[in-house]
Amino acid sequence: MKYGIDVSYAQEDFDFNQAVSNGKSFAVVKIGEHDYMDDLFAQHINGALNAGMDVGVYFVSRGKDADSIKQEAQFMADLIKQNISAELKCGIWLDIEECYYDQKLTVQQLTDLVSAFIIVMNQNGFDCGIYA
Repeated sequence: MKYGIDVSYAQEDFDFNQAVSNGKSFAVVKIGEHDYMDDLFAQHINGALNAGMDVGVYFVSRGKDADSIKQEAQFMADLIKQNISAELKCGIWLDIEECYYDQKLTVQQLTDLVSAFIIVMNQNGFDCGIYA
């Protein structure tokens, strides 16, 4: 079994070397949310890679309908294309907790939003999983 971490702007001075010393082998780094890139994304992805960790990224959606979540998906795909040259061995993830809790969506509404997001990611050449 492998153990890892997720990090975002909330972990400003995160010590990736210490995480590796504590048995963590991968990091899933927040790349952004809705329409902005996480302020510490570059610092975190580089810190994880420099510590020898495998990396993946996650994106927090606040999409309210098919159009807004498709825009978010394209934004995430563009962020990945423009900012990541390393292999994402730990995947690309969509965090939908905010959509679900903020909007009190039905299962079908949430499924429709997630499907729309994944289709856009696939069209950009990326597989994407659900991170919640």
